[in-house]
Amino acid sequence: MKRVLGIAAAFVAMTALMSSGASAEDAIAQWLKFFQGDWVRESTQWTEDGKTQNTYQWSGNLVAGGTAFYSTGTCEWGEYSMITGVEAGGEKLFEYASASDGTRWRIVYEVKDDKTLVGKFDFADVADPNNNGNVTITKTSDDSYLCKWNFTADGVSSNGVEKNTRLKAHQSTLSDFQELANLFEGHWTGKVTWVRDLEGMGKRGETVTMLAESKPVSNGKSFRGVLTADTGSLDWTVYFDASAKQIKSIVLFPDGTVNHNVYYKEDDHWVEIGQGSLADGTKTTYKGTFKFADDSNSFVADGSSTSGDEADDERHDIWTRIGKSEDEKRSAEDAFKAWGNYAVGGVWTPEGDETNTVHYYQWVEDQKLLKLTTHSDSESSVCMIGVDPTTDQMTWWGFPKDGKVIVSRTDSPKPGSFSHDWFNASDGSKLHIETEIVGDDRLVNSRDIVTATGERTQDTMTWVRQRGGSKVIPEKAIKAMESFIGTSSITSKQTDDTPSTGCDKRIWLPGGQTVVISSVHVKDGKSVFGNGTCGWDSNGNALVERWFDTTGLCSNIRYPLDKITDEQWEGTFIATFGDGIEREGTCVLKFTETGREWTAIWQQDDQEMVYKNVAKSVE
Repeated sequence: MKRVLGIAAAFVAMTALMSSGASAEDAIAQWLKFFQGDWVRESTQWTEDGKTQNTYQWSGNLVAGGTAFYSTGTCEWGEYSMITGVEAGGEKLFEYASASDGTRWRIVYEVKDDKTLVGKFDFADVADPNNNGNVTITKTSDDSYLCKWNFTADGVSSNGVEKNTRLKAHQSTLSDFQELANLFEGHWTGKVTWVRDLEGMGKRGETVTMLAESKPVSNGKSFRGVLTADTGSLDWTVYFDASAKQIKSIVLFPDGTVNHNVYYKEDDHWVEIGQGSLADGTKTTYKGTFKFADDSNSFVADGSSTSGDEADDERHDIWTRIGKSEDEKRSAEDAFKAWGNYAVGGVWTPEGDETNTVHYYQWVEDQKLLKLTTHSDSESSVCMIGVDPTTDQMTWWGFPKDGKVIVSRTDSPKPGSFSHDWFNASDGSKLHIETEIVGDDRLVNSRDIVTATGERTQDTMTWVRQRGGSKVIPEKAIKAMESFIGTSSITSKQTDDTPSTGCDKRIWLPGGQTVVISSVHVKDGKSVFGNGTCGWDSNGNALVERWFDTTGLCSNIRYPLDKITDEQWEGTFIATFGDGIEREGTCVLKFTETGREWTAIWQQDDQEMVYKNVAKSVE
């Protein structure tokens, strides 16, 4: 069977076989010259095993002063080389070739007319007279020809047809390249089905949602794309080769697979042809098309490829533009802020849920992160949400109580719409969610869940916000507590004592009624940790701050609402220090351009004690 297939490979370079002139010698010289250069061969072959299709590239050049032709390339059986020479008298051509898998063949050609060549082949190393066949080559243009054959070798019959097209016909201009670059520039989301197993990306037949960004580099002489899925990403660089007058690309996959492609425009679509290799050295081929629609805001990529002797699944990927450019795209930061501003406030519960599931969101780290806390009858988890600087995507990092880590990449193609792709690295499951905001307190999630074993379920879940009751806290008190929110560096000193330095952080607790405070200080080479809360006492009509630290301090500070202004707060406190003695005093909180100053005064052993805390806001 190897020899049968090897015969097909012979026709990648039927070079000196056509006639167009007055003498065979002149015709041979013309066709030897004609077949110089780079070519693409598209082959369809039928045997008793069925139909196979492949696409390969090959190159040929004149040698021996123009009396012979030497060609090399790749085929189904690896790399090959071929020499075609003129016999004595110059009326016939003998072609000898061998491939890297050991296949060898010999073909003898004669000229029929100025556009047609006929040949017979046999095997020099096989004595069986039944190993024979015929081939016909027909020139179809100055840059293409067809080759048809039928033969029998080793008792197996085969027939087929090949279309050979000069790569020159696939040439493009710099203007063509710029047109293609403009079409691809921007941000895209796509449904991609893997046509073969790709380690680090996915399994054959698996459909994933990918995000892609393409932007010009090298002063616009090339453009680079990064395509990202939950499991990994691949790099795609496209450039204009001025010497070859071709648009070329190289695609790098995380498993070591490499593709080299050529693009050219044909009628109303773009053609992509190429070849490459898998990580283990297996040769690959590809030919496909890109067809743009919707004012170039979507495209479909169709194509066929091979890996070694095997045909891959057919490609059919659908892509939709998210944004034409950075200026027009809704940035990840905008999407993140939009989600946080919408979701924070109240608690969220799913309609029809019987597990008492509750979600609530809160801003943390000066609104650089969003914290989602989940409680239900069966689970408790925390998720941090922010913009990942390495991918420039809105990202969710989930930490359930069972120790699993799940990650989601989120995109927001338009206001009120969010697309989430969750991946659970511990069990390989995936969850795709399309979220639509349908009201101030209502959103709908359409979910597509795929387990590691391939089981799929789809459903829709509606979430409703449960807001708090009427607030009893005066707006003035809320505004006053809001002035505290943030991180500050602290320097503190008490009468006749050494100073301490550190920082504190104040954030709202869910519900927006209470501020929680955490601090760490260093004093005399030792660390001091403190925690407190600040909230409203409706009975005393005052803001109350309760404070505890690791020195044994316990304090209760009261700021009457009528003593609170934008410039300062006046209050009283009762504190128990590490000695166990309770003391009372007064305090004043003043706001400055850089932060705030808090001063407390009390009597201790007939001496006035003063404690001053200077806080500078940290951006």
